[in-house]
Amino acid sequence: MFGRKWKENAEEVRSQAARYDPDAMPEYLTDCKDLTEAFEVEADAIGKFAAVSESDLPVHPDLAAYIRSVQSLLRKVSEESSEVVAHFQKLHEEDLKRHQAPRPNEAKWNVK
Repeated sequence: MFGRKWKENAEEVRSQAARYDPDAMPEYLTDCKDLTEAFEVEADAIGKFAAVSESDLPVHPDLAAYIRSVQSLLRKVSEESSEVVAHFQKLHEEDLKRHQAPRPNEAKWNVK
């Protein structure tokens, strides 16, 4: 059950990503911030899967160790994904300034 549910959840995330269209860029920034935690959650899940494999299932110890290495890779992905926010903030510094301190009647620019 767990494996099938895991796959179903991943497919749902992929489907949602294909339809991704934030209402505004601050929402996009929030979603960028969530990447790190999302990969951490996945790494934790892989870790629990590895633990069950090690202790409760008739699995070769090398396989469980390999699953642990996958968990480690996801943790590295999580760490690296934390840089997405820094890049966003650097590359969109002027946009963020205007959003945080808009000029009078900023909306009149109606940029589309």
